[in-house]
Amino acid sequence: MKTSLDILYIGQNPAYFEPLKNNSAVSISVADSTISGINHLMSGKRTDAVFCDFGLSGANGFYMYDWIREQKKFNTIPFILLSKEFRDELYKTAYDKHVDDYYVTSQHMPLGLTERIEFLCRFRQKSKKEAVTETDSVVYKMPFSKRLFDIVVASTILLVLSPILLLILLAIRLESKGIFTSSVPCARALMPC
Repeated sequence: MKTSLDILYIGQNPAYFEPLKNNSAVSISVADSTISGINHLMSGKRTDAVFCDFGLSGANGFYMYDWIREQKKFNTIPFILLSKEFRDELYKTAYDKHVDDYYVTSQHMPLGLTERIEFLCRFRQKSKKEAVTETDSVVYKMPFSKRLFDIVVASTILLVLSPILLLILLAIRLESKGIFTSSVPCARALMPC
């Protein structure tokens, strides 16, 4: 477990994080726009989680989310979307885009937020490791010797059985008119033929 959490807040309401300022295990950096948030991330400063207001000047929170997820080196950072009030369509869009969490800032800060952020950090790291192992899977290629064995055995069985199959075909042909027969159609209204 990390000794401290470095949180980047992108938005105009840093007062929401006042309860966390007293926590020595949390440090909060504030960026007032998406540009300054991007500059903070690109500067190489350690960032464990990004909190972003939906209503930013110039762009919305989804723009920032999309930008972070497009950058491979930031893809493991949890992204939490903040909104001043609960909006159903915003929540659905955040769910569809797989935003890590969604909070309403008009309410009190949730209890256990630091534990939630630590969980999201572990979860994003685990997801990255699983994605790497899935892409590195090896495609099975059948050995040539096995393929050759299958062809030789199948051909031999067909050659050995072909005379027996021909004898069965001749016996059927001599005993009956053939395998396929035709019948005389019956008259309508159930009349005998």
